[in-house]
Amino acid sequence: MSEKLVVNNFPPIFASQFSPFGLKLESWLRLAGISYRNEWSFRKLGPKGKLPFVATDGKVIGDSELIIQYLAARTGKDPDANLNLDARAEGLMIRRMVEEHFYFVILYSRWQDEAVWPAFSAEVFRSVPWPIRGLIRSKAQKSVLQSIFKQGLSRHEPSEIYGKARADLEALSIKLGSKPYFLGPEPTLTDTSVYGHLANILYQPVTGQLQQEIRKFDNLCDYCDRLKAIWWPKEEGAGGSEAKFIAPDQADVSQRRSA
Repeated sequence: MSEKLVVNNFPPIFASQFSPFGLKLESWLRLAGISYRNEWSFRKLGPKGKLPFVATDGKVIGDSELIIQYLAARTGKDPDANLNLDARAEGLMIRRMVEEHFYFVILYSRWQDEAVWPAFSAEVFRSVPWPIRGLIRSKAQKSVLQSIFKQGLSRHEPSEIYGKARADLEALSIKLGSKPYFLGPEPTLTDTSVYGHLANILYQPVTGQLQQEIRKFDNLCDYCDRLKAIWWPKEEGAGGSEAKFIAPDQADVSQRRSA
């Protein structure tokens, strides 16, 4: 199954998968040791109207968490298998904060903060033909800004928004402490989620206030460096610019077949 797994994601930007959920999914697949190949597109959306989504076993599955649940059950490769109920509950709460709140700060920092938006948008829309680039850029920004406003974050002042982000980061820093990973001595699903969000900003070449806030927490920066070295050792950015991943056990099989 895993050799036929196709991950549909946004094209890489800044040598990284710029979707936090896309980077979360790819990092989890590497953590679990499941091979896959990427198909990149801005236009091809999944069954829930979002990216990422996967195609496998004749199924098309959307939402990173649902994809991971399906693949863990289907393959028997579950990095969370040995977690007790308390650790599972803690991981869920961390992911909810990161994915349902901090994620929108990321959107705000990239799509609305004028210190980042010009350089970010220039890279995102670089491949769009110039006669329609401005129109597509404006429509995409309007859609994202509407989602941030509906969620409620952008109703606040910029200082309040980044203050909320700072509180999220401080909570993560306290929970991580001196541990290598959030829930124990080995990475889990929660680490792929936190990494997917923090690394997306930390390694982004366009600096801004959100990146500055992350850099105030040394243990979070060290944490991202540690996971990047494990999951994305060859990548210049946060990860996600490689077209495919072959798990080590399957790479051995492929080498034997080609010998």
